[in-house]
Amino acid sequence: MTTITEFQANARRVFGAVETQTSHADPISFLYSMSWDVPNGAAFPEDMLATMNVNFDERGCFGRAVKGAVLAEQLFPNHTLYAGEVCDDLLRTWLLADATQEKWNDETFIAELLQYENPHIVLVDESGNQFDPLFKELTLMPKKLRHSQVLQHTLWEGLHCAYLVSEAIVHRNTHVDAYLSILERAHTLYPNVVLVKENLASAYCLVGQYEKAITLAQEVAKIRKDAKTLLFLWLLTNDVKYKHSITEQYDEKVFDFLTKNIQV
Repeated sequence: MTTITEFQANARRVFGAVETQTSHADPISFLYSMSWDVPNGAAFPEDMLATMNVNFDERGCFGRAVKGAVLAEQLFPNHTLYAGEVCDDLLRTWLLADATQEKWNDETFIAELLQYENPHIVLVDESGNQFDPLFKELTLMPKKLRHSQVLQHTLWEGLHCAYLVSEAIVHRNTHVDAYLSILERAHTLYPNVVLVKENLASAYCLVGQYEKAITLAQEVAKIRKDAKTLLFLWLLTNDVKYKHSITEQYDEKVFDFLTKNIQV
């Protein structure tokens, strides 16, 4: 398992700043002035994304966040940034607000909505400004946009936890013991991070520890807007309240889509 010291050293080695000065007054403005590789289309498969993340691939939000953190600490050493877990994505809220029965009948619309419930990491400054390169695709003034709910963590601890989750997933198909061990250690180190709770719940389910899986998934459902977690809980508990939560927050068509298409 990679320690936080090793993780920071690797990140700084990969993304060491070429620039030593900037005219921008704050790290968020500076980061938005840069060009970022934000792929269009469907989300990467989880196993592929995990491999990308442990290699700091900038096509993923994690790689971009780590690069942003390294550049910000080098160019703005007196500014504090946090790692932010998006718990209610801005694009999710826009799509929900624009939903109609016609759109609920469109599986492409449902798939796009659920994609914006996937785990997502951004950088946040002390004023609450958020750095999300996706915002640059939406407006000429991305600094004005904000996800409606973001859980903040100490910068390097939050990033390290996300790295450990990806490191664990890389082992999932070949070394289940390592997969579970890394996630349990990450949860011990960073007990408030939603991402590790979610993945540890899946790991416990994989090894038959269903009560532990349910407890963690319930904690996730209280914090992050995520229909897949509600489905996970419905499948494990057979409690109809979780199905009702999906149909009430979204539509019956979302429940049908999840049961047909999503593996949890």
